[in-house]
Amino acid sequence: MPYKPIRGGTIYSQKLARAASINRQIREIITTLVEGDIDRSKLYQYLAAITLNTVRIDDVLTDLQHFDE
Repeated sequence: MPYKPIRGGTIYSQKLARAASINRQIREIITTLVEGDIDRSKLYQYLAAITLNTVRIDDVLTDLQHFDE
């Protein structure tokens, strides 16, 4: 019998914690952008980091959708 994801289970909670961690990383990057005096190359690096983190959060949320079935 294949594994059936359980909403509220350990793996579900771990995925929620991972999503929260990625969101914190994005907020830290945005704070750095707003507060800091950065050059153009750093700005592009930060924007790329935000983009990559949003892709990661999308993957986590897609995984969580399987728990709702």
